[in-house]
Amino acid sequence: MFFSSPSIDLKIMLILLFISFAIAIGVYLKTKKIAIGLFVFSVLANLGIYLNSGSRIFGIYNLKFIVIWTVKYWPFLNLGWLIFLLVNSAKFKKCLKKVFH
Repeated sequence: MFFSSPSIDLKIMLILLFISFAIAIGVYLKTKKIAIGLFVFSVLANLGIYLNSGSRIFGIYNLKFIVIWTVKYWPFLNLGWLIFLLVNSAKFKKCLKKVFH
């Protein structure tokens, strides 16, 4: 997607995944909550692979299932994880108590 060379695309994708991992580690260190850090990594990694999903790298190495997973299933997994985090957060529970009581 970024360049015509699959090897350069692979390097860019790995750099994006490393940046996603570094940001997730930073979020974990700031919040001390592993679930939020993993959620941030999942969203950013999905974005990094999605940006590169049009690359020839997936066709050359026969990895089309990664593109299908990234486009069709991974966003819904992240959405479900976000809903789970919101429902289980203490602030959200307090807000629901105020609204329904």
